[in-house]
This record gives sequence, C-alpha cells and structure tokens, in this order.
Amino acid sequence: MMNETAPQVRGIPVPSRVAMKIPMARPLIDEETRRAVLEVLEPGRLAQGFRAPEFGERFAQQNEAPFATAVSSRTAALLFARMALEVGPRNEVIAMPLTLATIAKAVLFLEEASNETGVHYPILVYRQPLY
Repeated sequence: MMNETAPQVRGIPVPSRVAMKIPMARPLIDEETRRAVLEVLEPGRLAQGFRAPEFGERFAQQNEAPFATAVSSRTAALLFARMALEVGPRNEVIAMPLTLATIAKAVLFLEEASNETGVHYPILVYRQPLY
C-alpha cells in the first residue's frame, strides 16, 4: 500500500521511480548563436525577415540545388511547388480527403488568382488500406 504523499499522475498514486523527472538535454547555445537569434527577433519580423534570403542561399548550397527560398507557411510552400511544376487551372490535383486543408487552399488560391473561368476543386480520392 502506498502512502498518501506518493506522487500522483491524474490522481492515481504512482511509485516514485515512475514519477521521476526525465532529464532533457540542455541546448548548447554559444554567444554567437545567441546574438544571431536576438538579431532576428529584435525587428519583430519572424517570417520573411532580412535573414530569409541568406537562409535560402545557404540551404541551396548545402543541398546542391540551383536555388531555394524560405517561405512562411506550408500553404506558401505548396503554392511555390505548384508554380514550379507549372500545375495550372486545367490540371487535376488529387489528394487524400484526410489531409491538411493547406493542400486544398493551395489549389483554390491559384485558381482564384488565374483569369480562368470556373474554380477547379482538388479531387479527393479515398483508398483502401493495403494491409
């Protein structure tokens, strides 16, 4: 029988060995990194700030890509991918129905931005599990 002072999880007493704190690795942040982070935070623009172009250039170099750019959201990334692949209003975009709304937003945004008549919606396809 456990005593009344035993640690509890959701009101259930647990042995102290279970309730012990799991130590997390303390991040090693040197002064140069700390200054760089504060330099980005100071102007108050976290997305598409002045360091974004440099990030894109360095990311492209590291990945041996001809170019790269930083974007502020998944929707923006999908829009860029769609434009790069030249997927336009006359193309079909097939997606799973249990997917992020971001995919549908990216499809609909370019449809609205184009001068094509009629909006083309993404085609949602259900599939049976393979197992």
